[in-house]
Amino acid sequence: MHFFRTIITVCSGPSAFPDLISRNPVRAIFHLFLLSVLLAFAVAALQIAAVKEQRAVISAALSDYFGSVVVGEKTVLPAKHEKEQKTFILTRQLRLDYLPDSAVLLKGIGDWRERAGVIWTPRGFLLWSATETEPGKFMLVPMPLPSASLSLAPLMVTPAPLTAEEIEEYVQKNYFSGTVVAAEKTTMSIPVTSLTATAFAVYNVFIGFAAFGGLFFTALVASLLFAGAQCIFVPRGENSLKFPRILTLMVYATFPPLILASLISSLLPQFLSFQTLFFILFFIYQLLAYGAVQRKLNPPPPPSDDDEDFY
Repeated sequence: MHFFRTIITVCSGPSAFPDLISRNPVRAIFHLFLLSVLLAFAVAALQIAAVKEQRAVISAALSDYFGSVVVGEKTVLPAKHEKEQKTFILTRQLRLDYLPDSAVLLKGIGDWRERAGVIWTPRGFLLWSATETEPGKFMLVPMPLPSASLSLAPLMVTPAPLTAEEIEEYVQKNYFSGTVVAAEKTTMSIPVTSLTATAFAVYNVFIGFAAFGGLFFTALVASLLFAGAQCIFVPRGENSLKFPRILTLMVYATFPPLILASLISSLLPQFLSFQTLFFILFFIYQLLAYGAVQRKLNPPPPPSDDDEDFY
């Protein structure tokens, strides 16, 4: 209950901040964590709902082109067009790239309009997504297959974001090196419709985790930077704020910008990026909040009789 009351309080206006600065900054960061979790669910739900009606069309188109997914002892290939490179733009934010013999196409991933996608290679599938906190870098996650014989153990990636060149190098080395795309013993054949449903389920979870990471760490880093700047550049006085109080103020000042930026960027992705919108709103709101606190701590002196005008 205190958490939801805090959200209402910080969103009601800058005048509420003088009563919040006495809180422990650890508590404020914990509230930021909870808010990021809630907003991640909301962002994921909005993005999932946006493609709900398109899933049947996407599944039918992929099934018509590829037929089924044939899982062998060392390869996973489409039943049709297994040697033809193909790209499907599934939604405005999502794409599928089938790469039968090389990862060269991935060098241009930084120029793609889509923010996420699936890479299909002869040795498996990978899910990629652009990061909000580090422009020009991407998360890459291998997608498991329902086959014990197709080992993906050596293909695990580090959680650190990768550049386009690093993605191309990694996929080429681990998913193509030593791979021979040829007929082999088939262990199973999976309908594309079933695999599409699984891929969307994994994608939905991935959206939630990616949204949480972008929201929480963007807000936390912004709070630390602005709090440090206030301590360094603002002159110290008798009633000046110490770093812990400034950090508490800055963390809570991220709440309204986080809520607005995440919802607007999800509903209107063509308007402004989340990061740009967040920093514009946060810069304005933290100035108003800091000013409200300073006025409370350092009120102007009352007018004296000597200041009256005589005519």
